[in-house]
Amino acid sequence: SSPTVTSVIGRARAFHGCLDSARRAPKNPAGTRGNENQPGENRCPAAAVEPVSSLDASVCGEILKVMRGLVDGTGVAILVVTHDLGLAWNVADGVAVMYFGRIVELGPTEQILEHPQHPYTRALLSVVPGTRRVEQQILQGETPDPKRTPSGCRFNPRCAVVSGGDAEQLGIIARCLNDDPTLVRVGPAHRAACHAVGASPS
Repeated sequence: SSPTVTSVIGRARAFHGCLDSARRAPKNPAGTRGNENQPGENRCPAAAVEPVSSLDASVCGEILKVMRGLVDGTGVAILVVTHDLGLAWNVADGVAVMYFGRIVELGPTEQILEHPQHPYTRALLSVVPGTRRVEQQILQGETPDPKRTPSGCRFNPRCAVVSGGDAEQLGIIARCLNDDPTLVRVGPAHRAACHAVGASPS
């Protein structure tokens, strides 16, 4: 069933309780060394899957405020899983974009959302309401069958760089179709898994 405001706030309160327990824990419990089991940053991490999906806009704002307050006030990490890059912009310090079980772009939120390097990231960002960072792109085709992973880059059947001819002009089409790309550096702490990154027209 869909989460209610009461259930979401209840989870937040429970989360605070967990943090209080962590703060009260002894710094060096019997049998532990220096930095083992100490309260503090990432002591009690949490995960939130689509935390504001289907909620009223005003409620969304309150929930995001609670989450941001937990992070800023306690140093605890929250892993947020979402398809909404607009949400990531509001709450995340860092973003990992995944496609078909593989991280295709990774880095600081501002770097990724202002300078997206992977075609899938650009496609996701292009449909965020109110954004003009990227021209709107509609992904073609369907997500591949998990039992039949495409050869080469697993995004190539739906990639605008391939279908639009840019891969051919860059001289990377063979790599796109045959070589699975790895994450490469495109900026400070910013990585992307795309053969087009850094490629020049042949």
